[in-house]
Amino acid sequence: MQQRSQWRAIDPRMQTSAPRVAINGAPVTATVSKRVLVGGGIAILLVGLLVGFRFGYREVSPLQARLSATQQEVEQVQGELTAATRQAQELDSQLAELTRSNDGKREIGQISEFASKGQWDVAIGLAEGALAAQIKPLSEEAKRSISTLWYGASMDRLYTTVRPSWSDAAIEGQIVGRWLAIERQADTYSLPKERRWSSMSVATRAYTAGIWALADAAFRRAWTAGEAGDVPIGFRYALLRNWGYELAFRGSPAQRDQAIRLLGTAVAIAQSHPVGQEACDDLKRLERVMNLD
Repeated sequence: MQQRSQWRAIDPRMQTSAPRVAINGAPVTATVSKRVLVGGGIAILLVGLLVGFRFGYREVSPLQARLSATQQEVEQVQGELTAATRQAQELDSQLAELTRSNDGKREIGQISEFASKGQWDVAIGLAEGALAAQIKPLSEEAKRSISTLWYGASMDRLYTTVRPSWSDAAIEGQIVGRWLAIERQADTYSLPKERRWSSMSVATRAYTAGIWALADAAFRRAWTAGEAGDVPIGFRYALLRNWGYELAFRGSPAQRDQAIRLLGTAVAIAQSHPVGQEACDDLKRLERVMNLD
């Protein structure tokens, strides 16, 4: 029996390859072109860049987007805080300017102008507003000047109060009340006495204006304070006589009782001091008129 041939796999690694033989019999060596090598390198580089871009590029995650937005909000808030701080500094500067002591020159000029025109109410209102100001308070000297102007305007208005042609007890009583209120307000303004009218000066001006009740009230205060001067008796007599005469012959019949009392007091003064006999004559005349009525 013919035996089957044994086939043995040949390991290619065990094979020895014979060099190629050139036509002329010399061995052939495998060579690679430089252009091929450069082109291959470029291709490999491009492939690497594409792969790197593909795997290296990532879309911004929602968290990163939120962090970016938060950073923008923080920067915006910081900007607003900076602006607010700057504004606060400007307001502080303005407040410091407003609260700085005011010399009152502008206010003094305005008040003086209105007072010189006889616009007492306007002058008084401006003075009171300036003295009550809290935003930009007046200096002490300005306070004294403006309170002095206020006092003068208030007293001038007091003496120009419209009155009827005869003595009216109600109106004259109101005038006396206003004078006392002016003095109290002057006390709250700390207006020195030397910048006010003395009681006797008030009485004298009221006597000249025919405001008998005010003249009487001011004289009594001056007498009590020892400020009546050297002519208290003569002034008192003249005041009572003129006041009584006006009530007796220019007032209403209801005022005659008061006229009798005033003229009677004036007569008593005249009996003790050489001041005149007018009151005695007026009283006799009034008695005759009343008897005729």
